[in-house]
Amino acid sequence: MELHDKRGGCRMQTNATDVSGRGCYIETMLPLARGTELSISFWIESERVDTTAIVRACDGGAGMGIDFTGLDVKSQERLQRYLERLDTESKS
Repeated sequence: MELHDKRGGCRMQTNATDVSGRGCYIETMLPLARGTELSISFWIESERVDTTAIVRACDGGAGMGIDFTGLDVKSQERLQRYLERLDTESKS
């Protein structure tokens, strides 16, 4: 996942955990402050998704929780179905 601070700050390539259709947790030693608005990019299969997000939780030295603010309901549901399919495949 690629993150960019919309205030013109840093650009990061990160790993996301605990991903859902509404947001995720980003593991980073230098989390951004709560309320920071982000531009994010990630892939669902062969399609690049570009959207906006906001930092909702900050755990110093560990990571941050973000909410996807730019995904419409249809896109959230599509992402959730994709994640559920990946989870099912990994268990079989």
